[in-house]
Amino acid sequence: MYFGGINGLNIFNPKRIKELDIEGQLKFTNLKIKDYYVSPTLLNSVINTSIVNAKSVFLNYDDFPVNLSFSALDFRPNSNINYVYKLLPDDKEWNSLDTKNSIQLLNLSSKSYTLQIQGKSRNNLWQKPPLELKISVSPPWYKSNLAYLAYLLLFLSVVFAFYRISLQRQIAGQESKRLKDLDDLKTRFITNITHEFRTPLTVILGYLSNLKERFSEKDQVNTALNTIEQNSNNLLHLVNQMLDLAKLEQGKITLNTTQSDIIPYVKHLVNSFSSIAQEQSVTLKFESEIDTLKMDFDAEKIRQILTNLISNALKFSFENSQVTIAIETFSQF
Repeated sequence: MYFGGINGLNIFNPKRIKELDIEGQLKFTNLKIKDYYVSPTLLNSVINTSIVNAKSVFLNYDDFPVNLSFSALDFRPNSNINYVYKLLPDDKEWNSLDTKNSIQLLNLSSKSYTLQIQGKSRNNLWQKPPLELKISVSPPWYKSNLAYLAYLLLFLSVVFAFYRISLQRQIAGQESKRLKDLDDLKTRFITNITHEFRTPLTVILGYLSNLKERFSEKDQVNTALNTIEQNSNNLLHLVNQMLDLAKLEQGKITLNTTQSDIIPYVKHLVNSFSSIAQEQSVTLKFESEIDTLKMDFDAEKIRQILTNLISNALKFSFENSQVTIAIETFSQF
């Protein structure tokens, strides 16, 4: 087609319009993290070569925002090029950038992406492969694989610790139950055996009482019977102590208190050991600051306590030593 004009003849050939649709060569030109341009020469750079030739970028989770600039390397005036992009695997369709030749990435999750950029001429996508850049975003330390492994180990340690504690408590409970069963068995045995001892001793003492009444005028027989009675009573007291011990372990011990003067009672108990003290060449004395002291006490329990104390004192005393049982009063402030 030929047209005349003020400057001469104008020629227009419609077949040459396709030259306006020449596909350019897309290249990345700049990479900016936050407000700083990135270069492979910088320390700890996210790229190891120029962004123009880079195939991948390694970002930290806190490197955002990230700005990528690119160019079609088309220097023709009035070139009609628009741009679109995809961020795989998140995007399924192309996103339009219009004529803007940069893209901003904000707060990407910690994983791997592929950024694809493609050009469009007169609303038609270019046929050549798109410009690609692989982007890897590393997670924060508390979301890293090593951290998750540490969490797993910590969780397993806690579970194992709870299991050990539970197992130890179970074993301790079983052991405690076993010891309690053994203790109950021992207590029942002591109770039964003491009752078995107590019954014949009571019978023996009953017959001794009858014999003493019958032979009270015969001194030798009476002395022998007194000795038998005394030793039988001692044995009965021992049996009663065993029975009291069983009751004490079961928490069933009770006090049978009566109000009386404890001074003559203690003096009588001390004097009952005089013969034993003489045989061991030990001086046994009783002293009291007061003549009378009326109080509530269990005579049998006092007898057991003093009997054991005096017996042990005489047993472990040297010859010609002295054992003194004293009752003293103390002022209360």
